[in-house]
Amino acid sequence: MRDFNRLKNRITIYTKDNSGYMPGGDEYTEYYSCYANIDNVWLKDLEIAKTNNTLNDVTVTIREPGSTVNIDNTMYFTVDNDDSKKFNIKSFQPDFTDNRFATLIGEAVTT
Repeated sequence: MRDFNRLKNRITIYTKDNSGYMPGGDEYTEYYSCYANIDNVWLKDLEIAKTNNTLNDVTVTIREPGSTVNIDNTMYFTVDNDDSKKFNIKSFQPDFTDNRFATLIGEAVTT
């Protein structure tokens, strides 16, 4: 992924708001929004994903947000054209081969 033209899906990342008034009633606020490239599990990796229980994972490539944005695994994101589906962020890391991009690993929230 070395092409900004592939960043076609807009995602919104939410962070937990600590000002909730009810115990256990976590509230989330919009933290960061950007364009992304979203990849599902590849067909060649399907059997490995089944055994590792990562079938609902997606790999999201975004433009490197810079040092002012700190994304961690307590957050979740939605794809803006399908707000009904949430993805918990499992990991966030810079792309070491191209420092213009960063990678999120998200797991679909099943209810």
